[in-house]
Amino acid sequence: MPYHQIVDIGAALQSAGVNTSLYTIKTIPDSNEHAFAYWDSPDGPGGQLVSQDVIDFLNAQPNPSP
Repeated sequence: MPYHQIVDIGAALQSAGVNTSLYTIKTIPDSNEHAFAYWDSPDGPGGQLVSQDVIDFLNAQPNPSP
């Protein structure tokens, strides 16, 4: 998402009292893509793919009870 929207959503989450451990905000320098257009992009110079960032984040979440 555009950088100014990242700043806005980060501020909105913080003002709503959302624990910062529940989300991750990342910016990719010099990019104007959005959403899944980033899926196969590195998350920064020499970084891992955005897809791996998402998978790692989801895998770190507790499994819901059935």
